[in-house]
Amino acid sequence: MARGNISGSATGTIRYQTGLIQLQPTLLPAGGQIYTVDYAFGPPDVQEFPAPLRDINGEVPLTLSKANLRPNTVEVTWNLLYNPYDPVTMTAFPPRDPYKTVRDDGLGRLRDTLGADHGTVNYTTGILSLKTETTVGMPRAQYAWVSLGNSPQGFAMRRWLFQGWEYYPVGANMPNDESAHVSVKYRTMDADSSVSAPISTGALKFDLTNQYSENIVPGSVNFTMGGKTYFDRAGNLYYNLDVATGNATKAGTLNYQSGEVTLDAWSTGASASVSVKSMLTSMDGHPVDEVTFRAPVAPLRTGSVQVLATRLAGGLVNVSANTSGDFVGVDVSGHVDYETGVVRMRFGAYVVAAGNETQVWYSAAGVGTDGKIFKPAPVFADTIRFNAVGFTYLPLDADILGTRPGPPATGRESVDLSTRWFCRSGPYRQHHSNGLQWPGDQLRSGAPEPGPCDWCGRQCHQYRLHRRLGGGYGHVHVGQRLHAARGGGAPD
Repeated sequence: MARGNISGSATGTIRYQTGLIQLQPTLLPAGGQIYTVDYAFGPPDVQEFPAPLRDINGEVPLTLSKANLRPNTVEVTWNLLYNPYDPVTMTAFPPRDPYKTVRDDGLGRLRDTLGADHGTVNYTTGILSLKTETTVGMPRAQYAWVSLGNSPQGFAMRRWLFQGWEYYPVGANMPNDESAHVSVKYRTMDADSSVSAPISTGALKFDLTNQYSENIVPGSVNFTMGGKTYFDRAGNLYYNLDVATGNATKAGTLNYQSGEVTLDAWSTGASASVSVKSMLTSMDGHPVDEVTFRAPVAPLRTGSVQVLATRLAGGLVNVSANTSGDFVGVDVSGHVDYETGVVRMRFGAYVVAAGNETQVWYSAAGVGTDGKIFKPAPVFADTIRFNAVGFTYLPLDADILGTRPGPPATGRESVDLSTRWFCRSGPYRQHHSNGLQWPGDQLRSGAPEPGPCDWCGRQCHQYRLHRRLGGGYGHVHVGQRLHAARGGGAPD
């Protein structure tokens, strides 16, 4: 094993600075395979150099407090400032303060991830010579003048729409004032301790977007490995698709942001080579960690709202609101107002702020009195969808029911009982108060027994309003009007 490369029955790499081992066997191992790793380790040393001076050659000499360094363990980080102006393109750049990190290659040279040389390291003496000049990629937004069609007056409508990012090279160097800072992390031979430890493989992991920073578009991945074809759906990976039923076997997960595949099912002893059949990446995947929307119908039935989305890190969000309208789940919270149909949700969870100060989502203003801060777990905006049951109402016309807002033309009668009309076609319900008036010419004496309908002539439950009239009963037959409300035909 030299320069961090592993060879033999399997190939791979080891990152001495972090202790990360990436192993790629020639044949796929059995699940839970045990490996025995013999290695030597020691605690890393970190040394800071505030505002170091350059020598006559423009390089920065750094002398570490310890010597006898272990190769492939030296890591150097320093801050940069962009060249503020490009005279060729006459472009003024905004102020930036990024960082640059290089590592030793085991042969005494300091190199970045692209292999560019940034100085030397003497493992015996612990003296480094750092070249701080470098080239970085400056992001620039790309827009297109897109046609939106024509206005009602016939004028062409256009607007600028965001298309993505373009990176172009910009010169950068370490500041020449007291803001300059260099940090060196390394290990020495003297601090080594020999260890032999077993390591179990619970899952296979590999990166589909190695050396690329674009997000993977959900639903676009299809690759083969070990004689199986895998595809993604909502952050999960499946194989053995039955095209007739749509059923498939779940095999793992896919992180759309990092491109990392985690497989739990594979063919033992088959070839470990991966062949990507299809995969689409994008730089404008529109991840969001908060959303507010309104259902097209309101009010909503209590407990009927379900929200689904695909996480940027892989996996499916599937959460339902309880009877109080609250969404409670892993890395998701929110509330729905059942009366208005308005839904508000956040994707993420509150975590202890201490120790997260270097995270991109950290903000001192966002730390609560309990010492916690919201850590977002973004989802793809175009994968958010919801299910719900809403109510709509059909108002009953007073003319159809035979009620009148004023005194009737031929008389009046008070109806003081709640009435329910039944028909095989469906129920109608109307509650009355003592002030409801009915035309006198619609009253007739008789008992409330079922009989033929005066309107359709068929046997049905009488459409009658009954009230006590001394020792007998009076009723109002409104069947004709209810039939008219249902389209003028007789009930089924």
